[in-house]
Amino acid sequence: MGEINTRQHLKQLKESSEFQLLNNTTRQIYELIYRSFLSSLIKSENCDDWKDEIGVYCRYNQSLLAKKVDKSLRTVSYAFKKLKDMKLIHVVEQGKRQTAKIYVKPVSSIKDLEFNEVFIENNEVKEAFEETFNESANYKEAKSLNKMLNIYSLSDLVLAIKKSVNVRFKKARISYITKTIKSLKDQKDLPTGRIIRKELVPDWLKSAGEADKKESVTYELTEERKNLIAKIQDMSSLSKDINLYSNEEIETIIKMQEMKNMLL
Repeated sequence: MGEINTRQHLKQLKESSEFQLLNNTTRQIYELIYRSFLSSLIKSENCDDWKDEIGVYCRYNQSLLAKKVDKSLRTVSYAFKKLKDMKLIHVVEQGKRQTAKIYVKPVSSIKDLEFNEVFIENNEVKEAFEETFNESANYKEAKSLNKMLNIYSLSDLVLAIKKSVNVRFKKARISYITKTIKSLKDQKDLPTGRIIRKELVPDWLKSAGEADKKESVTYELTEERKNLIAKIQDMSSLSKDINLYSNEEIETIIKMQEMKNMLL
């Protein structure tokens, strides 16, 4: 399991004598094909979809290449012929509506393609992945999981892998694991405990409350105030006594009081 140093091999390609003999358009087309070939080489390590009895191949539609390099289809066809004549590519047609297989021949100055080993750095994560998907992780998955180990906790990563057991497509594995582990982290970050609601109190109500807290005003009881209080109390008792008489009786009492005042 590993990855190819694409940048290094493209640099070697551009420095090769064969590449230097090509015109600019053919160079662009050959570089695109070579990039696709390197991608197929990586994919073929884990499956047989991109290799056969001849070797590893890639597919590139000439119409798509024409759009990529902004040239006519006729120009691209001429570039293909040039590359085939120089034995830099070998093309096997697949019939109508099928893209041809393109086999890239190594140029003289390019060294044998070497794979840099990439593996899951943590055994617990590796075991969880293999138990969940019944196979080892490819180099892209291993690289992604190693990055996650530096960001998330080990327990969360292992749990996220196990929760991905129902993922059917290989391409969706890492995407699903990433979403799951982020969800687990978000749940942990949520505040625990009861949230106390804070009511907004208007300023006028606050000032009213503060006014209630002020000390009550005291007045000195002078003789005049004492007499006034006594009269108020007499009036209170008088109002209670009035309720004991009828209206006619009250009128009679008032007349008798007036006659008394006149005599005096």
